[in-house]
Amino acid sequence: MAAEEGCTTNSLISQFHDEILQHRGEVPNFASFLRVTCMRYMRRKLDGAKSETDNARSPPQARPCQG
Repeated sequence: MAAEEGCTTNSLISQFHDEILQHRGEVPNFASFLRVTCMRYMRRKLDGAKSETDNARSPPQARPCQG
C-alpha cells in the first residue's frame, strides 16, 4: 500500500493514525484498524485482479461504426 502511495510504510501508518484521530478524536484500537484496512486493501486488489482476468477471457464487444 505504501509503495502505491509513494511513501514509506511508517509514513503511511502515521498518516492513517492522524486521519483516524482527526475523524474520531481517539484511536482505541489502532492495531485492529490497521488489520481491517489491510484486509480491505487486499480484497480490492483481489477483486481487481479477478475482473481483469474475467475481462481477458470474455470475447471483445462489437463497437458501433463511426462516421
